[in-house]
Amino acid sequence: ERVFSFGPVIVGGQGSVDGSGLDAAKFRISNPKAIPCDVKFDIKPRAGGSKDSLPFDLSTNGLSIPPHEYRYVKVRFKPPGLQTYNAVFEAIVPDGKDSKTNLLRFELKGDGTVPT
Repeated sequence: ERVFSFGPVIVGGQGSVDGSGLDAAKFRISNPKAIPCDVKFDIKPRAGGSKDSLPFDLSTNGLSIPPHEYRYVKVRFKPPGLQTYNAVFEAIVPDGKDSKTNLLRFELKGDGTVPT
């Protein structure tokens, strides 16, 4: 199972419960090939969910990555209420021919909570 969990985050996204303020995650996206590639990013609801109600935000919708290099994409979690939220992160290389490297997909998860 491929899941990234933000853990408990204070409602409104003002910081994590442990006081570290880490309510954003940074994911390293690599280009293992000898040619540059464009990568498109999206956060989708799980089956039956609405995209309008997702509390996850991307720093960018796409990147160009030079050969044998990497770039970072950030995802911020700002829960509007006291509940568990789930979504699916996707990184897609639209022109990719290699099925092992042209798609990255995993679940995002986080819990809205109140300060203690």
